[in-house]
Formats: sequence, C-alpha cells, structure tokens
Amino acid sequence: MPTPPMLRSPQASADRRSSPDPLVALTVASLAVVAVGLLIAGTLAVYDWKTPGAEGPLVLWLAIVTVAVLILDLLLLGARYLRRLRLGL
Repeated sequence: MPTPPMLRSPQASADRRSSPDPLVALTVASLAVVAVGLLIAGTLAVYDWKTPGAEGPLVLWLAIVTVAVLILDLLLLGARYLRRLRLGL
C-alpha cells in the first residue's frame, strides 16, 4: 500500500519534481531559435541593401518552425490529457 501524500517526506516529492520536462525544454529551445532568427531578420530588414532576397526565406523558415512547435505541443499535450483521462487521474 503506498504512503498517503500527507505522510510523505518533502524531500521525496522535491526529488520527483526536479526532473525537467522534455516538451518544455524543446519549446524553450525552439523559441530561442525563433527569437534569434527574428533579431537577424530585423537587422537584415534595416541594414541590408545588397542581398534583399535573404530575408524572405529566413522569415518563412521561422514561421515553419513556430507552427511546427505549436502543433507538436498541442499534440503532445492532448495525448497527455487523454492518457490522464484513461488512467483516471
């Protein structure tokens, strides 16, 4: 029989919560890539007159990465929700 939550030591619950969520790590990393890409796109938009065609593909790929991460987040969170419903949690 498992120990009731009120009788568990705080250290055991702190150890369990300390593991990072891979979905959050992936989302933060991709947001950092998008932020740097937007900074580069903004710099190209203001200061670049020699290669005006460089900004279009950069912004397109940033949009693709953003939408892909959004779809992945929604799918995985939906799967987690359905799993919790199936387990009765």
